[in-house]
Amino acid sequence: MYFDVALLTLADYITTEVYTGTDGENGLYYHDGTGTYTNADQEAGVNSYRFSGDPNNYVCFGSDVTPCPYDNLYRIIGVFDGQVKLIKHDYAGESTLGTAPSRNGTPSSSYYKGSLSSIPTYYWSGSSSIESNIWSNSTLNTEILNGTYLNTIGGEWASMIATIEWKVGGQIQQNNTIQRN
Repeated sequence: MYFDVALLTLADYITTEVYTGTDGENGLYYHDGTGTYTNADQEAGVNSYRFSGDPNNYVCFGSDVTPCPYDNLYRIIGVFDGQVKLIKHDYAGESTLGTAPSRNGTPSSSYYKGSLSSIPTYYWSGSSSIESNIWSNSTLNTEILNGTYLNTIGGEWASMIATIEWKVGGQIQQNNTIQRN
């Protein structure tokens, strides 16, 4: 028996079913450098699809339970080079990230709209005496996200996460000099 059924990936679904060809419909914009919407001349021009505004672009990642557990709720940012980029709907807590070394103090409420009392904050680089913003050296990267988090969601879900290089560096201050990372 032969079945001619092609399963769509999430990226294919977004680019062929959600995107109608009209920028802004369904909250999705095609960034080809020639868009017809406000500020299109400032877009990335990298042939990516990006959600904007408040579209219903939520997915459940890391769980097959219905309804989706709150800790597994993500928003789709867009499709870049055929891959879907997700962002956590809300902060990731200890149930997802574990109880890695946490930074002393509480983040400013001006940066977060919800309650800050239950949000753990993590060292970027491991300890209060050795802090830097070199992502590849940070315990948030090496131990928490690429360790605890991947182990928590399990092998099937972890295998769906692509290894991508994102430029997240900023400034490094060492011995009263500032270097760009």
